[in-house]
Amino acid sequence: MPPEAAEEDAPLGVEPAPEHAQQHLLDLVGRIADTDGPVPPTRTWAGLCLGEYDLVRLVCDLRQVPAWRDLTTADLDPHRPLTVWAKELAARLQAA
Repeated sequence: MPPEAAEEDAPLGVEPAPEHAQQHLLDLVGRIADTDGPVPPTRTWAGLCLGEYDLVRLVCDLRQVPAWRDLTTADLDPHRPLTVWAKELAARLQAA
């Protein structure tokens, strides 16, 4: 099985290493956004034209990781780049 397939089939709740937080976030956003290609990390949630329902879905998926259980939609500003979100998520992993 190619590594890409293994990543796609990775179960929720698997805690990524802090250096992989951005890719984990982008993979989840890509699934929710149903994009044809990878989501650029410099995009914003608002720039992807995704709504509040999709943001709630993302937070529910992220909360499957123990270090992110207390995450809420208020923690994720839709106008900040996804790279900023990823840095904050990685910091939570390191603190856990």
